[in-house]
Amino acid sequence: MGLSAAISGGIMMVAFVMILMMLPPILENIFSVQEAGSSRSDHNDVISNTDISTRRLETQVGSSKVNFTLVNEGSENLWKFENFDMFVEYSVGSSKRTEELTYSGKCLDGVPQVRKWCIQTITDDFKDPNILNLGEGARIRTNLSQDLADTNVVITVVTDNGIINTSGYDFTIEEATLESLTNVTNSGCAVNQIIKVNSTGFWDCAGGVPVYLTSDVTCTSTVAYCTVFTIPLTPSSANMITAKLIADSTNGNNAVQIRGRATDAGATGSCYFDTLTTATGDNIDVIPVSTNPADTATTAWAAASNISVPMMVECTVEADATSPQNLILEIQQEAASTGTIHANSYYIKTP
Repeated sequence: MGLSAAISGGIMMVAFVMILMMLPPILENIFSVQEAGSSRSDHNDVISNTDISTRRLETQVGSSKVNFTLVNEGSENLWKFENFDMFVEYSVGSSKRTEELTYSGKCLDGVPQVRKWCIQTITDDFKDPNILNLGEGARIRTNLSQDLADTNVVITVVTDNGIINTSGYDFTIEEATLESLTNVTNSGCAVNQIIKVNSTGFWDCAGGVPVYLTSDVTCTSTVAYCTVFTIPLTPSSANMITAKLIADSTNGNNAVQIRGRATDAGATGSCYFDTLTTATGDNIDVIPVSTNPADTATTAWAAASNISVPMMVECTVEADATSPQNLILEIQQEAASTGTIHANSYYIKTP
């Protein structure tokens, strides 16, 4: 009986030791399954938070250059552009051609090499430089291997996590007009608006889209004013305008002076101007909007000759029912010299 008890106890001890030896692998597998589930959940969150759109597609028959703006519409920040895929479908002669383009970084020389794409600028890139945050737009330049036979170009962009956006000029719908399909008249939206789904789920004109200066504006006058932007105002509404200007002067001692002029006496409001005057200081002006307003009258300039500095403008204008009416941003020089507002300066207006 004592031997039987000893044998039983030995068997139980061996079984207990074997259970202890088996526990670590089992626990490790449990933790691995939990980690895999967490990783899968994080990946799904990244995908669901990623959304992009393309705007301002620019093409020209006989050219191999196609430019557009890639906008981050989601909360996931985008920066791994080297892992993006880009395809361009376009016409060569009477046939269609699709090319895959490779990312080449910043547009250092203005135009990328053949079958490459590059980023020229990112709008309002102050928060995280070189990262495309929510609401920011990257201006994209491409260079195809062949010249365009027409402007029916389709762009497909695939993000590093697999989100796809396809858009282009070739959006024809047979037997339908713009007015019959949307709240937008056949004449389209204003220059600073796009067609977008509104709060009721229907297509309508929407503001808040950057309007870029397409060529440099130079001004040598110290008396008359030179127009930079003519901004259409929405009648019977309050209008908010934000402008970022790239400015320089041929004489570092002579400032670029600016004002916001209304074309209709019924428009009231004010403009806030921020002009950099030294390496550590700036000149702030808040000037009422009118048909003949004062300008900033700035007499100091932060940069040396032909070195650009940013000029910031914020305007609020309440427009009456008169239509059309505009707010005109215009400049003159403090003294004899040439001031320039460079292309790619822009404004945003709402509504």
